[in-house]
Amino acid sequence: MRIAMIGDFPRDTAHIAGGVESVMANLTAGLSRFEDIVLDIVTVDRWGLGAREANEGFGTVHYLVASTRPGRLKIRQDIDNMTAELVRLKPDLVHAHIAGKYSAAADASGIPWILTLHGIRFLEARLKKGLRDRTWGRWLITREEMRSVGRASHVISISPFIGDSFGSRLRGKVYDIENPVSDTYFGLAGTDEDNTLLNAGRLTPRKGIDTLLRGFARLHDERPEVRLHLAGSFDKAVNDPYAERIHAIVEEEGLYEVVDFLGLLGEERLLEEFACCSALVLSPILETAPMVIAQAMAAGKPVIATDVGGNRYMVADGASGFIVPANDVEQLGDAMRKLMEDPQHRADMGRHGKELAERRFRIRSVAERTRLAYYDALGRTPED
Repeated sequence: MRIAMIGDFPRDTAHIAGGVESVMANLTAGLSRFEDIVLDIVTVDRWGLGAREANEGFGTVHYLVASTRPGRLKIRQDIDNMTAELVRLKPDLVHAHIAGKYSAAADASGIPWILTLHGIRFLEARLKKGLRDRTWGRWLITREEMRSVGRASHVISISPFIGDSFGSRLRGKVYDIENPVSDTYFGLAGTDEDNTLLNAGRLTPRKGIDTLLRGFARLHDERPEVRLHLAGSFDKAVNDPYAERIHAIVEEEGLYEVVDFLGLLGEERLLEEFACCSALVLSPILETAPMVIAQAMAAGKPVIATDVGGNRYMVADGASGFIVPANDVEQLGDAMRKLMEDPQHRADMGRHGKELAERRFRIRSVAERTRLAYYDALGRTPED
């Protein structure tokens, strides 16, 4: 069975940026263990390195040159190029990640396809601030996403929040398969000696970094020895209004000595952060199924997360961490305080989270369920 996986794939597995790249890297590694699957990966080059093919142990990665046309013309050309590549490869099935240009290419190829929904784009579009984004941009994103969801005969849902959001628009067969986490996270020998809270992800308004800092300031008043590590980057390196706002909060709250902006980390460095931190803290206003929560659980770390999107389906409130209301500085700070004042409670929560992760996020289990979904989508029966 030849599978073409299409979506945001990393330039190399040591430099993973974002949850979708991590999912695709882990899933291809898991699927490559099956002798009945041959993998091709199709992705658009996002680093200016040019068209190329990389023959990896898990399959062949086909990097296509990104269009240089403006606006919608760029998207259209990227879709056409990817469609042509899929037709050339002639797989039995295309597995598209995210309802957008990748799913559009899969659909246009005329080859049977299956869609994994990650971030829910029409909800993300509602958070855009600019006039053009609020009108034309929002309408286009919603139209594209709903069209892909409506045309997908087979859908992999990574969280019950997918069904909550799309409801009857999900017309195809749905497979409930959560995201896979690298085995390396399960093998981390954690220390929890640094009195450090970790936040991992892009530093954007959607991630609620301002709320996180305000909540951490409440903790800092009582436990000044605790540090906060922000592993991620702002959208723009220079003159980003949100970056200016975040740094202003750090200065206003007197946190410069205890808040570390680490920037975008490579996989090895990120693993070190997960090994040493006391807990993961996230305060977004919208999420679907954050990879960093699954990674923290696999590493045996408790998680504090806001009650948005699919977070409640991942964190067992009071057992593997805490779920707190979004934009609630007081309750977020209280949850951090509860964790940091009781090392035994942290350890117990971390162990419970790891037990959940073992059942839900192991690569071998996720890959096997995905393989069975492939066979079902093609109307075939696996030999074993």
